[in-house]
Amino acid sequence: LFKLDSSYNGKGPVVFAWQKEGNFLAVAGVNRRVHIVDRQGKDYFTIPLPGGGPGPCTQLDWDCTGEVLAILQQGASTIPLWNFNTKKLDNVDTNMKDLTFIKWSKVGSQLAVGTAKGNLLIYDRKKMKKVPIVGKHQKRITCGAWNSQNRLALGAEDKQLTISNTEGDTLDSAHMKNEPSLIQFSDMKADERAKSKENTVSVNMGGKTLLLYNTTDQDNPIELAFQQRYGNIVSYKWFGDGYILIGFSSGYVVVISTHLKEIGQEVNSIRFHRDNLTDVTFSPALQKGASIGDNCVKIFDMSELSKMSEQRSEKMELDNEFGTLTRVDWTEDGQILTVSSKHGYIYTFLTRIPALHDVFGTRVLFLESLRDLRVKDMVDDEDIARIRIEIEPSFVSLGPNTVAVGMNNRVWFYRLADHNGKLQQTRSYLSTVQTVRLSREYAAVFTEGRVTLHPIDQTEDEVGVTSSGDSSRHRVFPEKDDTADITVVAMTEDFLIYGTSRGTIHYFSLEDWCYVNEFRFSHGIRQLYPNNAGTRVVFVDQTNAAYLYSPVNDQAMTIEKFSPSTEKVMWDTNDWGIFYGADNQTFTTYIYSPNSRWGPTTEAVTYNADGNANVQTTDRPYGFVPILCYNGNMVCQRKENGQLATITMQTHQYVAQSVRLSGEQVIHVFYKYLALHRLDEAWKIACQLNLQECWCALGDKALHLLDVNMAIRVHRKLERPAMVMSLERLAHVNEKNLLLGHVALMFKNFSEAQSHFMRSTRPTLALDMRRDLMHWDVA
Repeated sequence: LFKLDSSYNGKGPVVFAWQKEGNFLAVAGVNRRVHIVDRQGKDYFTIPLPGGGPGPCTQLDWDCTGEVLAILQQGASTIPLWNFNTKKLDNVDTNMKDLTFIKWSKVGSQLAVGTAKGNLLIYDRKKMKKVPIVGKHQKRITCGAWNSQNRLALGAEDKQLTISNTEGDTLDSAHMKNEPSLIQFSDMKADERAKSKENTVSVNMGGKTLLLYNTTDQDNPIELAFQQRYGNIVSYKWFGDGYILIGFSSGYVVVISTHLKEIGQEVNSIRFHRDNLTDVTFSPALQKGASIGDNCVKIFDMSELSKMSEQRSEKMELDNEFGTLTRVDWTEDGQILTVSSKHGYIYTFLTRIPALHDVFGTRVLFLESLRDLRVKDMVDDEDIARIRIEIEPSFVSLGPNTVAVGMNNRVWFYRLADHNGKLQQTRSYLSTVQTVRLSREYAAVFTEGRVTLHPIDQTEDEVGVTSSGDSSRHRVFPEKDDTADITVVAMTEDFLIYGTSRGTIHYFSLEDWCYVNEFRFSHGIRQLYPNNAGTRVVFVDQTNAAYLYSPVNDQAMTIEKFSPSTEKVMWDTNDWGIFYGADNQTFTTYIYSPNSRWGPTTEAVTYNADGNANVQTTDRPYGFVPILCYNGNMVCQRKENGQLATITMQTHQYVAQSVRLSGEQVIHVFYKYLALHRLDEAWKIACQLNLQECWCALGDKALHLLDVNMAIRVHRKLERPAMVMSLERLAHVNEKNLLLGHVALMFKNFSEAQSHFMRSTRPTLALDMRRDLMHWDVA
């Protein structure tokens, strides 16, 4: 992402600390300057440190609010505190010499300061109160940590561990075999766990063993020793439910569990570095670990501990840094990984890009890096535009010729032209913007239960005034002030569509500037997924049931076999009747048929080449976020790097690919065409195969879908003149119930045929059928 070299930090060791939210990085080298940089590596502020007496900066630490940065200089007697909001530097005089350690509380305003003589100062920033404790330790305080109960654990060269409260009173102490380092608080893994209180103190004892000291069971500390070939313990991190990631000097990374039944057993161990390892870290957001050693950074997946391996790791080599890397750490959101070196370098890597994207037609807008957007046509494989933006957005939106990005209550609108985007305007809204939908001319901005609809090029100053002198092209929905109940909004070229918690779906015409449709449902609307024209809408209600709604006839039909855990629905941009549901594990293909023996139907696509009708689902790889589907090819954005990947649906396997197929594969493709209601393509495959069973299956499917002309063609191939003559008489039947009755009769479904005939203009056909069948009682 960016690199800060020795000309920036000075030639020598460099320290760094990320602000709690991960928005700003504090960096200090041997040149007595602390640089505050943003996530792009751009200078935000520089804090000059006094020269003369104190040496270079040895430690940086942000308080729990991310507002105040504490700075420790070698041999200093004062602690500079820099306030992020005021940009002012205040010096806290400790009245102590040779300060060696600083650490802010995790939950309070207390700062612990240790000295070379073992003295302790606790400074409360809010109360402006200093509590000096002389003789807390007999020798240099080297390490420490606060827990969530505001208890402070300290380790010193006198081989003592002390635990104190915010007043500096010693609550507990223990003698160590070796000099303690890398003190951390956590909880051991237990069968039944209450709310975490961080009662376990872990201590690296001289690099030889790891001590687990439970403050509620002081008499039974647990000391963990490891194989000699691993070398010394140089770093460790607690993660998950009582697991510890440990880095060893010889390059090994080991995972252990602290469950009492598993103590002493390694979950996994891998040698990630050939010669040396200096630090490890873990990101809960990514479920990944990282280690530094030799001249490289290794990032490894820890979502499944038993499958950790060299093959499942990423390696980033750093030139001229062999054996000089010192520390590695992630931002809280897992997006940025930072590495420091003894040569004065800071390396910052982008390890996760927010999965932000939108789609319009076959074009996809996605975040390529933290501030770079890309628009690409996935069918033509053509880059439309690349846009450098001013912010790290929380949402993005794509229209026919406009891109919108935003965060909080502000939205930036970019006009697409000449393969880039030109900033058109920036607008602020009254409350936090959740999302924006775009048409060619209008933007619909969704904010806390309301939608603001306005022309894209209309500025804030122009609200309420147009060229005609009225405000007709700026509107807020709903129009009653006390009913901010909109739950979801969508937009097509012609309509603004929104759903409410009351269970209504509204269509607003952008051309006529008025409501054109309102549908009332029994449950609140949670999600809306219209097709490109807005003529069909899949909606999900508050019970997670899904329906297909048509504004043409104002009818909604239940979608059969719809997974209640579905996260998103996408229409196929190549096939008007196909849409896809994605839950966290699978993709399911659904098909809508407006005409069939059973009326309009919407159901999951089933495949029955082997005689068993099974719903065909496609596995969704971990971290793949679906965006767009074209002819069965699902375009996804990968969470780990923001890049696009394509998966072919099982229902379209071989169908969407131009490959030479074997005989068995051709049969599978034939039945997939039938399942997708692509009868013309199935006809071509049937001609190629010329198998009786394929012709019969195609003929039946054509009749099920009321495609009489296709059925005539098939039965001519089957040399069934009587059936052809019967079908030809139906080719000109325009009355639906008559046609359905005759088709049901051909399938020998007499009750169904009778029902349709009785509802037709010729009910006597039902009597004729029963007479011909000699069903006298029914007749």
